[in-house]
Amino acid sequence: MMTTGGGWQDQVGGLVPGVKIGFSKAELPLYVDYRPVELPEDFIRQFDERLLLIYTGKTRLARNLLQNVVRNWYARDPHIVQTTNNLVRIAYECEQAFKNCDLLTVGKLWTEYWQLKKQIATGCEPASVSQMIRALAPHALGCCMAGAGGGGFLYVLTKEPRQKEMVKDILSELEYLTEKFVIYEGSISKEGLTISPPTEDDKHS
Repeated sequence: MMTTGGGWQDQVGGLVPGVKIGFSKAELPLYVDYRPVELPEDFIRQFDERLLLIYTGKTRLARNLLQNVVRNWYARDPHIVQTTNNLVRIAYECEQAFKNCDLLTVGKLWTEYWQLKKQIATGCEPASVSQMIRALAPHALGCCMAGAGGGGFLYVLTKEPRQKEMVKDILSELEYLTEKFVIYEGSISKEGLTISPPTEDDKHS
């Protein structure tokens, strides 16, 4: 319905609470399963205090990027196949890093993951986003773009807690950043997606 041509795993990320890893077998019909990662409250607090979600101000259509990736995959380009295998490996390593409550390794793996994503999707990191990442690198454990990249959201794990204002100041000083960015404080969802029936007030508003 969204005509994006992919992204079936995203529903797991939004519907299921907490940190989890999603996976599926190479078969049709596609069935995505997941495994939750149990975390102590103290680690969740440390993580939430450092998680920032930055709307880059640049919109993109994931479908165009995904189509090129899928074409290269079907062509069995050896580099693309190896890179994809490494993306899967990093996902499982990140799961283990969360289990170990290791913020440093989580951030490092985010950055490594994004470097690999750039290798299989040309154009997924616009110049303005590259500028953002370079400026934030000294203050971040890791950065990665959500989804297929090309714009949209950048998520950052800062070295120190509660760095929203500092990050805002850094990005505001970038000389060539023309897009209007917005910074949100992120957190691990403890409930996942919830739906409530409309109230009478909602119906009349």
